[in-house]
Amino acid sequence: MKPLQIIMIVLFSWLIISCATVKTYEGEELPSEEVAIIKSNYWGRLTGGIVVREIDGKDVGFNPGDVQVLPGMHTVKIRVTHSYGYLGTTLASGTVTLNAEAGHAYKVDGITSGFGRSIWVWIVDEETGEVVAGMKP
Repeated sequence: MKPLQIIMIVLFSWLIISCATVKTYEGEELPSEEVAIIKSNYWGRLTGGIVVREIDGKDVGFNPGDVQVLPGMHTVKIRVTHSYGYLGTTLASGTVTLNAEAGHAYKVDGITSGFGRSIWVWIVDEETGEVVAGMKP
């Protein structure tokens, strides 16, 4: 097998594994109408991605896809990656509090400025488009 083929297989495998759904509660998986879904925003910006990093202080993996949570208040840590082209890439994190509702889907979003010195993160209800946690600048 050629080196390029090996690299492509490894990269594809990493993408599949990293986009898995993460369940943050104990017990059997509940139906979608009994949980809330918080989605990472890989293609939220042309210059980087926005992903869920922690829920209530617990790591959910490096690049989770959907994160299932029980309804109620949750502290969500969001990582924003921003590429400045040849100048480099910054990683910054911010935290918001979300009152998750059963049956709702949410998407994380955020931006950085000043090479990561300033960060804004927020969560949007996918159905209404309303910001439900954090604040847009």
